[in-house]
Amino acid sequence: MAKLLKTELPLDDSDQPVKPLFTFGPGMRAMLLVALVFSCVGIYEMISKAQQLSWLSPSPENGDTPQTAWIAAIIRSIFIFGVPALIYANVFPQDRFGYFRLNVPVSGMKILIGAFLMIFLLPAINQGVTWVNNAITNQELRTFEDEMAKLDAWFIQMPTFGGFLFCLLANALVPAICEELLFRAGIQQILMERTRFKHVSIIATAMIFAFFHLDPISVPFIFLAGLILGYAFYWTGSLRITIVMHFLFNGISIFIEYMNQHSEAFKNYNVGMGIFVISIIGSAGFMFLLWKSSQKEIL
Repeated sequence: MAKLLKTELPLDDSDQPVKPLFTFGPGMRAMLLVALVFSCVGIYEMISKAQQLSWLSPSPENGDTPQTAWIAAIIRSIFIFGVPALIYANVFPQDRFGYFRLNVPVSGMKILIGAFLMIFLLPAINQGVTWVNNAITNQELRTFEDEMAKLDAWFIQMPTFGGFLFCLLANALVPAICEELLFRAGIQQILMERTRFKHVSIIATAMIFAFFHLDPISVPFIFLAGLILGYAFYWTGSLRITIVMHFLFNGISIFIEYMNQHSEAFKNYNVGMGIFVISIIGSAGFMFLLWKSSQKEIL
């Protein structure tokens, strides 16, 4: 009787798998996600051209402040990267928000390894950018980079510690979350569903990641950072670690700039070849440790 009653009980809706609203293959879903991104870019650009909302594309020539630019950066990150990822995850994949793999736990040891990896990587990347920048001979590219440097100097002004914390939120934490949702949890996973060659998916995602940063000098270095984040996501299966690593990479850069603005000794410090070599070796070592500690979890 008990067994009969059990079979007659209605199934709880919460036990049923969530069905997608539409069913498309990985290729079609990849194009749809790209369409969502470029649609959001177009909408953002169109809105920012309205006179009342011109501060969404801030400029010192317009009298905008860095704080205004940081608010615009938060909105831009959420709208261009976060919104397409959220729409995509809520409509197409069967497990919806679970598709982001934010619910996949990752050990504290792996997070620590990932943190040290990004800490060691940053000096090498900063020095590499400096070397490439100093080697520019093309006058048009030189002029473009000089203008970008002036804009960055205005954008990153942090006269107070409160300004540093606000800058950290706007230019490190929010972009880390939104960009990882789109690039690693979205684009990289779609490409991995599309091809048997997982490394190609990671490389392609890193290339797209570098392209979206729109800085020709930094492209190879952003590509390298994208590769590291891509493999960290692939090896651990969790977006938590890549968000932490991405945040640390951005956050330490902002902290260095804050110290440059408030300490002459820090500002005049030169990385040098020795620190560069240690940075390369250390980051490669921690990359190996992350791979080694994650071997049993690779899908």
